[in-house]
Amino acid sequence: MFASDFLLMDDLLKSCGSFAIQNMTSKNCLSFLSIAWQIDRLAILEDCFRFALVHFEDILKPSNGGFEELPFEILKTLLESNSLNVISERSVWKAIVSWTEANSSERLPHVPILLTSLRFEEVDKEEGRRRRPISKDELRAEIISHTIVSSNPHCSGLILLDPLHYYMTKNVTLSRQAKLEPHYQNLPGSYSLRVPSHLYITARRTLTPTKSGSELFLSYDNELDFWRQIGEAEFFIDTMVQIDQFIFLFSVQENKNLIFDIAEEEWMEISNPPGLCSNSCVITSGGQLFCVGGARNGHDSTNVIFNYNFEIDRWQHIRMLRPVIIYGSVTVGDLIFIVGVAEFDPVLICIAYDPEFDQWIVLPPPNVHRRGFSVVAFQEQVFV
Repeated sequence: MFASDFLLMDDLLKSCGSFAIQNMTSKNCLSFLSIAWQIDRLAILEDCFRFALVHFEDILKPSNGGFEELPFEILKTLLESNSLNVISERSVWKAIVSWTEANSSERLPHVPILLTSLRFEEVDKEEGRRRRPISKDELRAEIISHTIVSSNPHCSGLILLDPLHYYMTKNVTLSRQAKLEPHYQNLPGSYSLRVPSHLYITARRTLTPTKSGSELFLSYDNELDFWRQIGEAEFFIDTMVQIDQFIFLFSVQENKNLIFDIAEEEWMEISNPPGLCSNSCVITSGGQLFCVGGARNGHDSTNVIFNYNFEIDRWQHIRMLRPVIIYGSVTVGDLIFIVGVAEFDPVLICIAYDPEFDQWIVLPPPNVHRRGFSVVAFQEQVFV
């Protein structure tokens, strides 16, 4: 890369950039990022930053290496980003400590500016069936007592104001210290949370001589260039639905399922619907999970719709108005639309279920009789 830039070999420089993007890993992305920071014509700086932001938890692992050699400006840019993919602010603090201790004699003056990257706003965290605030007591105490802060003359005036909120108020605490370097003064406070605008989860089926199943990947903020692997399931995932922070993963062919907690990156068990139906429609409505239709022992099943109660991990049966062989089900608004064929009469049936009031609504069916169709929803309309 450096040679092609120095010798103005543009074609080779372009090939080097393409190679770097296509072969980027958690082990080499920081090296590519440092080079791209120095060579503007390489034109891969944005890609390298994006990869490092998505895989930040991975590149912090000692086995990947290279983190301690990052230039200060690159580290500062990474830690300040709202798109930094970290489980908690403890990862940011861990990064500051690791980088500083690698060369403390030269890097201690940078600690105050790096501390401004921490986000200390209190939020509620949904954890299973209970809500609790994320306390910053331990992290706050750890920061104050750590030698890179407590024994750092450049942090002598640093305090954490308001013990109820633990905000890092840089514009108040640092600007009061006349001995601090000018560019450390009057810094804005970092109160906003690292919350992406969108999350994207992809399941990719894998089949090798030694294993079969699905790998889960995550990306966010309307960028679909780099993905971080967050887990894998031992079955082929063909249906995913989301409720709050939980991703419900189903194999309607194999009748297997799991729950993935996207906030904690943890797997949770979920019981199977009664009757062990395959080829069911798994949908959500009003924050609830429903399993509609399906086949039992190779035959069409009727009157089969279940609602999953997350609190007790139990599926509850919902009785339908009349026996219907269900071919498709979708959610539009607050209603669940079901289209099928009457069990004892070759007549199409279209009904809707209101989960809030536990009521069924009879709707006009499609004019043309058919079997083996699909039902989809798009822009508040139901298509057969």
